Amino acid sequence: MAEGAPLLTASNLSKAYDGIPVLSDISFVAPQNSVVTFVGENGAGKSTLFNILSGITKPDRGTLNLRGAPFSPNSYRNAWERGVSRVFQEQSLVLNIPVYENLVLGQEHRFTKAGFVDRRAMIRVARRIVEDAGLKIDVRRETGAYDFSSGSRSRSRGPAWGRCTSPASPSRSSCLTSRPRRSTSAMRRRFWRL
Repeated sequence: MAEGAPLLTASNLSKAYDGIPVLSDISFVAPQNSVVTFVGENGAGKSTLFNILSGITKPDRGTLNLRGAPFSPNSYRNAWERGVSRVFQEQSLVLNIPVYENLVLGQEHRFTKAGFVDRRAMIRVARRIVEDAGLKIDVRRETGAYDFSSGSRSRSRGPAWGRCTSPASPSRSSCLTSRPRRSTSAMRRRFWRL
């Protein structure tokens, strides 16, 4: 990908359900090393847009380009294999497993060799995520031992819940994280490290 070229470009994306438009000619550019935010009321189409970007839904019309090449994922896995991942809005935590397992949930295959799960590697990645978020959490403890309610989250800089991404470069074990009030440059480095 050329220096300065957009990471992701959407042109004229549209989607309707039962003839009712949800998205109408949505276009945007996500530059490399940046954070792009979509804000809107409930029902504005944000989830539909993310469903299209992550391969869950097909647009009725419009195009996507990822790293300068046409991008039309036909499944969530296909999008993930191209380096596009998603942290779902209503992400629930499994309280009776360790924090590190929650952080890599759904990505266990990246830590499996010869049929065995490398838990030490999972713990190393989880520790890096938590440290990047500025938290003092023992990732080996059960998740239920911590209070991650939204009131607690706003007081404690927020948890680093996310999903490991970047199948194109799994050795980096980059992860998307969610944390309020961090510096924009720190968020950019973490969110777009693909």
